[in-house]
Amino acid sequence: MTTYKQGDIILVWFPDSNLMTAKKRPAVVLQSNNLQTGLGQLIIGMITSVKSNFKCRIVEGIGHNSEIK
Repeated sequence: MTTYKQGDIILVWFPDSNLMTAKKRPAVVLQSNNLQTGLGQLIIGMITSVKSNFKCRIVEGIGHNSEIK
């Protein structure tokens, strides 16, 4: 099994909006198998080049205990 680490860029099958077809899309690994559940799992964020007018904020400095440093 391939081992991924935080920050790796990977290709994953991602379903289209009709949920009938899928394409390989890029994603960034946010958290690798640190959950220690015995299952190989990743938390990923999808990457897109499509710009939208949706405003969002990303808070920097959030640690594992969800406290802002």
